[in-house]
Amino acid sequence: ALLRSVSNELVDAPVLSQYSFVINFAHHLLLCTTCSVAILPSQADSHLRNKHNMNLDAKHLSSFHDLINYFAVSDTFPVMTPPMDAIEGLAVFNGVQCPQCTFASTTSAQLLRHFQDQHPLKNSPTHWPSASVQRLTNGAGSGRSYFAVSVPSDVKHSSDNILSTIVSSCATFPEDTEPLSEARLLSPWLRQTRWHELLEGHAIEDLRSLAAHPKSNELVTLQPAVYEVFVRASALINETSTLLLQKINSPQPDREITNTPFHHLQNHLEELRSYIRPVTSLLAMLLRGLPSALPQELHTKVESLKEGLSRDDMDKCVDAIHHLLTGIWSQSWLPSKDTRITDPTILYLVFSSLLPGGSFKEPKLLTNVIARLEYCMRLYAVDRIHTFVSQDLGYATWAPWLVEKTESTFNALRTLQHLASSIAFCTMSPPRIYWTDRRAFTSMLYKGDPVSLEKIQCMLRDSEKMLTKLWEHDLLFSINLSVSYPMIKDDLSDSAPGYSFVTDRRNSCFSN
Repeated sequence: ALLRSVSNELVDAPVLSQYSFVINFAHHLLLCTTCSVAILPSQADSHLRNKHNMNLDAKHLSSFHDLINYFAVSDTFPVMTPPMDAIEGLAVFNGVQCPQCTFASTTSAQLLRHFQDQHPLKNSPTHWPSASVQRLTNGAGSGRSYFAVSVPSDVKHSSDNILSTIVSSCATFPEDTEPLSEARLLSPWLRQTRWHELLEGHAIEDLRSLAAHPKSNELVTLQPAVYEVFVRASALINETSTLLLQKINSPQPDREITNTPFHHLQNHLEELRSYIRPVTSLLAMLLRGLPSALPQELHTKVESLKEGLSRDDMDKCVDAIHHLLTGIWSQSWLPSKDTRITDPTILYLVFSSLLPGGSFKEPKLLTNVIARLEYCMRLYAVDRIHTFVSQDLGYATWAPWLVEKTESTFNALRTLQHLASSIAFCTMSPPRIYWTDRRAFTSMLYKGDPVSLEKIQCMLRDSEKMLTKLWEHDLLFSINLSVSYPMIKDDLSDSAPGYSFVTDRRNSCFSN
């Protein structure tokens, strides 16, 4: 077998690395780098089958056993006698150590039970000495016991470091920068939208920067001006007839008018700030300059907005935004011979959904942005309707730009929303979780990161201790106050604003 040194104590070979095994020759142990545990050679096949859903190939058995014999790996776990250095390849945990013997654990409760059983004549200490601990395996048997170790700062112990060493020694391949041309390699979303075709000849980061939301020191007046435009429009909702609001809220009013009129958001002025974010980014993209040329009349309106921003003139900015949004959202954007998508709003969606590597966000992540753009378009239409002599005339003028199945930005957004929703409902998401423990299901890989029930329990326990200390000592100043929780009265039918069991007069314990 071709041996390769991974670290001061670890070696691997092709017959080992394909199963994520390494050998610690200093301690004569076979290790699984994925689980960071030691494996008995006789249990290697069952470990692969139970934990990783794979088998040790029969054609590799001879080479595997040759390596086991060469490095004298025993089929029983050795007895660990602290103090000792950490064993490379095994996971290192934060733990506590018995002050009277070599017993160690990751929990104070377990150490307390040990101390009371094994050292009954000694007084239990209030604080346990902390220690770095390891164990050979998390399965049953003698290898499950923790033992204290010293961890030199220059020694690498985690399986991540072992794997990174192995990966770094492998050959690298040049990145394929050719655009995808095979339809079977494209997602259903890209096959329908063909957004990837717009990237040809452009740097990905340039396009992402083009559609990025303005930073705090960039276009400082733009977002307040956009917010002012839509706050003024919001004030006109209550001055608009219910029937017109119902029509505005209906994507196809010629077929069916919804009973729900267009209305304010629940916490309107606060939520509006997040709803206008895509509109602000869209205008920022136009100010930075699109890769394709804008029509001359829109270019003039963009320059007018630039002038208002340079002067920090709020009224001029608001007026320029009105002209610019009217020009964008009240015309048909047809394909040209140079580019298939000419609509700035759709181009903003394309560029803002780009990821650093050149891929696109999942369709389900775009539905929220599209819904906010639709709401802003309807809210802006309310404002425009009131600029006409009558509301009916204003709606008749703006209606073609607020309905589906007409050539408009609104129709393009609705089409993308239908497509994204359909794909989101019909397509199974890529797996986030892979269970490494297929027996008890106590450990997993979540998006590639190891997560174990034991560590979650430690986290919750530490959080509880921290909150208890904060409440009892920092807030109550160690005053012994208590509440009889079984006696608390709570009227679940009381819908009065602000009511809770804390304000219920029957609970006199909370009166102070």
